[in-house]
Amino acid sequence: MNLTPIEKEFDCLAYKREAQLKIYEKIKDMTTKEEVAYFQQAVESGPFAELWKSLRRSTQVTSHS
Repeated sequence: MNLTPIEKEFDCLAYKREAQLKIYEKIKDMTTKEEVAYFQQAVESGPFAELWKSLRRSTQVTSHS
C-alpha cells in the first residue's frame, strides 16, 4: 500500500508550542505572585471572561449555602 503524505493547512501542536513560548517569554522573570496575577488578569479579560465570572459566582453561591 502506497501512502501519500497529507499536506496540513494548520499544525495544532506547532500553534500550541508557539503560544506556550509567548507566555513563557512574558512570565519567565516573574515571581510566583506576579505569575498568579498575570494569569488571573488574563482569565478576567480573555475571550471566556464572562463564562469564568458566571462559574465563579455559581461556585460561591453553592459553597455558601
